[in-house]
Amino acid sequence: MKFYNTFYIGKGINKKKKRKILKALKKQETLQGIYLLCARYKAPHLLEIMSMEELFRGHYDLKSVIIFGFTDDQLESFFMARDLVETWYKSEQLEKGKQHLWASYTK
Repeated sequence: MKFYNTFYIGKGINKKKKRKILKALKKQETLQGIYLLCARYKAPHLLEIMSMEELFRGHYDLKSVIIFGFTDDQLESFFMARDLVETWYKSEQLEKGKQHLWASYTK
């Protein structure tokens, strides 16, 4: 599991909660009500929104996951995904799709 260079954090997350979430992610512990914006290698979708419970349930190979950000509001995570894709589009990296994601992942 890696974190993307430009990390997106929801508006409702203060510094204390951010540290708590990052600590839980590193220890692979779950926190209820936290939604992650992530991508998985060879997944059918460019981006996925999942809860921490879903990520650590054991169905995914954590070595193939990049986390782009997190929020405590599921609706806000959709806006976060939109903003991330818009950023890629504006920087002309969207054309490369997942190749861009995994090229930075393997560095």
